[in-house]
Amino acid sequence: MHQVIVIPAIDILNGKVVRTKHGLESKAKIYSEDPIEIAQSYFECGANMIHVVDLDSAIHRDSKKNEKIIEKILAKFGSTMKIQLAGGIRSKEAAVRYMSLGASRIVIGSLSYSDPRLSKSLLLSLGADRVILAIDYDESGRVRTGGWLEQQREYVFDALRRNYIVGFRQFLLTSIAQDGTLEGPDFGTLEQSRAIVSGSKLGTEEVRLIASGGITSKNDLSKLAEFQIDEAIVGKAFFEGRLDLSEVISLYNK
Repeated sequence: MHQVIVIPAIDILNGKVVRTKHGLESKAKIYSEDPIEIAQSYFECGANMIHVVDLDSAIHRDSKKNEKIIEKILAKFGSTMKIQLAGGIRSKEAAVRYMSLGASRIVIGSLSYSDPRLSKSLLLSLGADRVILAIDYDESGRVRTGGWLEQQREYVFDALRRNYIVGFRQFLLTSIAQDGTLEGPDFGTLEQSRAIVSGSKLGTEEVRLIASGGITSKNDLSKLAEFQIDEAIVGKAFFEGRLDLSEVISLYNK
């Protein structure tokens, strides 16, 4: 059976660990005042990768507010866990700097629309194994950027096809409608996305698909594996006690 790797998330807003619902800052719930403490707890549970999101940078274009916290996470855990960094990375300099400080992979999304040339340059410089393209989409299937506040004309499957041609080979698919709901992921879009990037549709190179939004149970994770989803980002389900991180890691991250 296909293996899905579970990646615990740390979303940082105003220095605190939060989870939003449908990406709305007004519905952010604080789960911890200390992101480093949460990263430590993930490490102690056996996580070998974490997903860190700077929401202030993504939503408010304020890359300074959480900068020191992110640097501390990278300094303390960059050599013991892989750190996937997302949220408002809008320059090559920022991406390269975070890589030099210990990030294993960086996630870009809005940049592919605001500056496609820079996005491709970043991909070519760092490599397709270290740069993930985030495709965040709303209930209509259209892509959202700028902290999910800006709706693009492009639909999720078109974005997937176009960016495969550009050279991206890792895609993080987030259903905004499912985000923070604890109601399960958008299986339909994920299943179709895997079909689109399969060898017969686009090319022969392996494509990694990462799911986010609504993942709540071991049944969700098993179903994602059936659909050949490679990784699953989970946050709220851990904080709310719906999933046990140590158990999930022992079952899926083998």
